[in-house]
Amino acid sequence: MELTLPEPLHFCRFLLLNATGALLLLGVFVKFYRYAGSADKTRQMHPVATVTMTAVLVVMFPLLVFKIGFVAAPPLEEYCCLGLGILLMFLGVVLHLKSKWDIGAYWSDQIEASSGQSFVTTGTYSLTRHPMYSSLILWAIGSAIAFVNPLVFVYVFAVFVPMMVARARAEERLLEQNVDDPAGYAIYRSRVNLLIPRFGGQAALVLRIVGILLYGFFLIAFTGSNFTLIGLAFLTVLHLLLGFTILPEKAAFSYKSKTGMMILFWCLTFLWQPLYYFHWLFLAMYVYGLFYNCPCMFVYEKYRGCPCFGYLKRVCRLQQ
Repeated sequence: MELTLPEPLHFCRFLLLNATGALLLLGVFVKFYRYAGSADKTRQMHPVATVTMTAVLVVMFPLLVFKIGFVAAPPLEEYCCLGLGILLMFLGVVLHLKSKWDIGAYWSDQIEASSGQSFVTTGTYSLTRHPMYSSLILWAIGSAIAFVNPLVFVYVFAVFVPMMVARARAEERLLEQNVDDPAGYAIYRSRVNLLIPRFGGQAALVLRIVGILLYGFFLIAFTGSNFTLIGLAFLTVLHLLLGFTILPEKAAFSYKSKTGMMILFWCLTFLWQPLYYFHWLFLAMYVYGLFYNCPCMFVYEKYRGCPCFGYLKRVCRLQQ
């Protein structure tokens, strides 16, 4: 039987997957080695622990490596997915290792808390309340994007994300009963999200400019013709990442609402090609929104959300 080497791009992705996965495992091994349990801690067994998390992530490897669920895309879109995926994977690894450092002696495989325990609010824990889980989700999403694998993408959100949410909620219920400063912990929870970080100020501005540049690059590359479904998926993920992570809220709403409009006009373009140029209007609105309120921001300031969805919700209530 003759052995053949995989295509260079896929082989690079394979090496990246294994290298980042090895770094994540190394962080786990170090924590297990340094972990020191205590008899005075309240301990709760939970089905979502290191073994089950690892098992769920390991399932991704054969799907990615053997291209089960892979969707072929034009070279430009495939390289864009690879670039975004690599960025998310490396960010996931860095944040994961840093969060393990930040939590220090409070790390444990199962859920533990001691009476009068303090809680960590600095470092990565100023971004989300559970940065270790956020970083694993980020790495998994990046892997799916880098390998252009919608099946793994759906698997992450259908299986892994609910697991992380369940584990995080269980940890917080136990910590609430044992924390040394309940009022301070309540304030911390009100200001910092469970898993999704929020960025304001200069960080948000940089993210928005990067998003504008990527969107503009796509439009220039596909001038006069519609991009493929993979390209649409790439831009949708990009928009939603910005919509759920940037501040102020009106800017985030602008990205969320334009995601739906972008998908709608992508579909309509197949019926009438000139509708493609509405994407340039959206891009111009993003640039305008860096300095002034774009129409979506005005809508948010008046209604605190999308009035169309608000109307649909009211109609659905009347029908019940």
